[in-house]
Amino acid sequence: MTLTPEPTPTSEPTPTDTDPEIYAEVPISLLDLSSYEGELSNEEWEALRGFFPVLNNEVPMLAAPLSTEAEGVTPTEEVFFRDIYEAYDPESGLPPSRYLAMSFSLAPVVGEELDLVLVMNSFNGWHLLIHREGERFYAVYIPFRWFKSLQTDGLYLGSGGAATSYYYRLHFSNGTFTEELLANTDWGEQNEDGSYSGYYAIGGTEVTQAEFDAWLEDVFFTEDAVWRPVRAKSLEPWQEAYIEFLQPENRKSRTAAREAERDYSSVEEYYGLYDVDGDKIPELAICFWEFGRYYIDLYAYSDHEIRFLDSFCAGRNGPYIFICPGEAAFLTELVLYGPGGTSYGWRKFTLLDNVFKQEDLIECEIIPWDDADEPSPAGVPTKASDLVPNAQPLELIDIENIQKILLYVEGEEGSR
Repeated sequence: MTLTPEPTPTSEPTPTDTDPEIYAEVPISLLDLSSYEGELSNEEWEALRGFFPVLNNEVPMLAAPLSTEAEGVTPTEEVFFRDIYEAYDPESGLPPSRYLAMSFSLAPVVGEELDLVLVMNSFNGWHLLIHREGERFYAVYIPFRWFKSLQTDGLYLGSGGAATSYYYRLHFSNGTFTEELLANTDWGEQNEDGSYSGYYAIGGTEVTQAEFDAWLEDVFFTEDAVWRPVRAKSLEPWQEAYIEFLQPENRKSRTAAREAERDYSSVEEYYGLYDVDGDKIPELAICFWEFGRYYIDLYAYSDHEIRFLDSFCAGRNGPYIFICPGEAAFLTELVLYGPGGTSYGWRKFTLLDNVFKQEDLIECEIIPWDDADEPSPAGVPTKASDLVPNAQPLELIDIENIQKILLYVEGEEGSR
């Protein structure tokens, strides 16, 4: 399904707006609806608060796509909210930066209790409906066109085309979602002049257009559900700075400047976050590939700006960085292949009082290698923990995945 992205509004509409597709989008990792306390009715607030364990990724939900062709859908896949986009469409290739939500509504879609409906990414638009049964949560994914004109009593419209509409109520029983078709319209028979007579049915029985219009007025269009914009958590200044720093346009200009200075093409592939000096703000390591080797540019955030610390080679095998718990330091393993042999080494980097230093711990040459059997340097430590007890690999993150900046937790920088 391909949809044209909605334009970002220049100002936030009033919270009583009934169009769910006009709000600015927020990364789901930043979603925070707790600020709506005091703005909702007691019933709405209590219902919304009941969904916080799911939205805060404390518990998973059982989720599945809602199919209009199936008699019922029984969600069986446990999915955390943070992973909902991958569960919805594993093949989309959508970068985490596009894991967005736009608006939400509270309505009794499948029963008397209020359910939570979220409008997700406008680029690949769909609704996420979450239903709560005690301490369990069940969810279905519904494309935009199959969930329109939501009413306060839970009725909604599904569109099959310009003149094809289906009017539904959704039910939930024994772990299964079932759609009840209340009414539908279609083109009908084509007349000699090329026009169409129109087809109208209520409960599976054909009716006149007048009877159908009366049903719409009396039964379906009772009151539009209220859609409210989702809200985001506040960011720390360093988070805002790093996110901006990793935007595609800034990566492009940074790469161009690097290539102009070093005369080699390069590609930024990964980044890592680690609070080296213990100031509660992680340093930013950007790993890039250049001329057959990985390099790392290290940056720090202080005094409201990003400072460049140093650039160093990380070898051909990969950019391996190991954090040193309890020390203002990290290690890198360096493997360099060449026609005369292999250079192998370990280096330790420290950052204290804004002074960045490098120390060569091990440096040696290895005899030429056999392509089928890469060498291990005899008698030389090949594990970071042999050099620094409890050393562990730093998680290196795809350069497109800015969500890790939003989800950063001090002390959890190790590879997961």
